[in-house]
Amino acid sequence: MMNRTILILGGSILAGLFLGLAIRRARVPAPLDAVESRARMPSKERVHTAMLRAEIRDLDARLAALREEGETIEREKLRLETLSQPPPPLSPEALVRTSLRSMLGESRITISTVLIDWLEKDPTNITVMMKIAGEVFREKDWGRSAAGEVEQFFSYYLGNLQPEELQKLFEFLVRTQGTEPDPLIRGWMLRILDSQRIGLPADQLGELARSFRESKDPRFREAAFPMLLKDAASYPELIRDAVRQGEPEERAHHLLKAWEKRALPGGELRTLARELMKSDDPSVMIQQAQDWVPKYINPLAPQDTVALFDQTLSKPIPPMYKAVSVMVMGSIATLFPSHPGRAEIDRFVASTDDAKLKEFCGKVVSLIDEGKGYAEIRQLNPTQFGIPIPK
Repeated sequence: MMNRTILILGGSILAGLFLGLAIRRARVPAPLDAVESRARMPSKERVHTAMLRAEIRDLDARLAALREEGETIEREKLRLETLSQPPPPLSPEALVRTSLRSMLGESRITISTVLIDWLEKDPTNITVMMKIAGEVFREKDWGRSAAGEVEQFFSYYLGNLQPEELQKLFEFLVRTQGTEPDPLIRGWMLRILDSQRIGLPADQLGELARSFRESKDPRFREAAFPMLLKDAASYPELIRDAVRQGEPEERAHHLLKAWEKRALPGGELRTLARELMKSDDPSVMIQQAQDWVPKYINPLAPQDTVALFDQTLSKPIPPMYKAVSVMVMGSIATLFPSHPGRAEIDRFVASTDDAKLKEFCGKVVSLIDEGKGYAEIRQLNPTQFGIPIPK
């Protein structure tokens, strides 16, 4: 029994070995003969074709790179051409903004024919110009004279319009000033009309008087007041209130305008002038002395006018205004044989510690003593003696 088992096991092992060798032999490819081996080798043509295809692929890659480089060059060329061309013209609105900034910041202006044509084409564009001017004016503090410079900007352009178009523009301002909500812009409208001696209809004057009473804006009030003075007989109490109330500078401006238009009796105007000169801040009245002193001074009592200016020398005001007061007293001294005002100047020279004011006053006294006239003294410039202009 054992021998039979051993024989069966041995036979199975031999059968497995033969079967494995047979399978392995079936998997190994049969060797090629010489003819078939030569047939399968690449020919010269196939090698040449493969090399050509490789060169074509290389050329295609180079062409793609060249095309990309060419496109880059074209884009750069177009960019440079764009940069080399002049910039597109500014719109009228941008021109207004640029010109105003140049005028306020650099005191330089070039009148643009584009803006002249723009205003002539449509008179309502003056409102657009003013609104832009208001934005520029409020951008920052351009200085005390900025509002006047903006008004001068308007006058430059209005002065270059054709008469027919200018008349249309004035008519537009008369119609629309009452509906303008911005007091700054409405004030500019009124100043333009006043500069051309154009008044408002009675109903608009009544509305303007109400707005004047209610408004606290000094620029609007200063612009509206001259328009009301065109019909001063209808608003005497408003005029009196305007001169007696508010800040000294505003009161002085109103008084000088009222005096210019003879809006109040002469005696009342003289009283108001004395009140302002004796106030804590008579600076505006001093600065505008040449406008009101000739109307105020009494040839029989010049000492009264001298006293008004003499008392300003002890006030805490900038030296420039004291220098102008001395000039006024010196001018009065040249008009009368007794030289009223000279002694007051001498007294001030002896009391002041300001060396620049001393030098200036000494020059005024020397001109009086040399017999020079009013004109010579009025030509003196305090800044040449180092006296600064107030900010």
